[in-house]
Amino acid sequence: MTKVFIDYQQAVWAYYLKKKEGNSLSYGLAFLTPAKLKKDCEMRCKKGLNKRDEKVIRLFCGELDVSKSCETIIKRCDTDRFRPLVNFLKEGTNKPEEKNVELPALLLEFPGRPWDLWKDNPTLEEQADKPFLDEGVQSEEKGVLPEKKRNFRNIR
Repeated sequence: MTKVFIDYQQAVWAYYLKKKEGNSLSYGLAFLTPAKLKKDCEMRCKKGLNKRDEKVIRLFCGELDVSKSCETIIKRCDTDRFRPLVNFLKEGTNKPEEKNVELPALLLEFPGRPWDLWKDNPTLEEQADKPFLDEGVQSEEKGVLPEKKRNFRNIR
């Protein structure tokens, strides 16, 4: 079956919801604001990035100059650029730009990111379906119900 970008978008959003249910999100992803997501990006840059992830940051911020570090690029990036990410993660926004799906995928450490790799590898979808439960967090079977799930808007 051929995968299209909407499949990737839905998979990233579902992955976010699973990590949220399992209390496995960073502070910025757990308490969504543009400023907190920007801070998460800065911290991710400090941990180190591979070339693909660095490209995602540069494309998102519109800064392709490789002489500047990713940390510098994120710090100079306007915080309002992160607003569409908040909308995507909170609501499953219809037809977000690719960069607004790729950056959350990076922050979530979504298996198989970016889209170009994910679309060609059928096993990556299975990896994204695995549950995320931190130690000490109870699942639905143990009696603690997660927040109400939002349905991803049908945009096909």
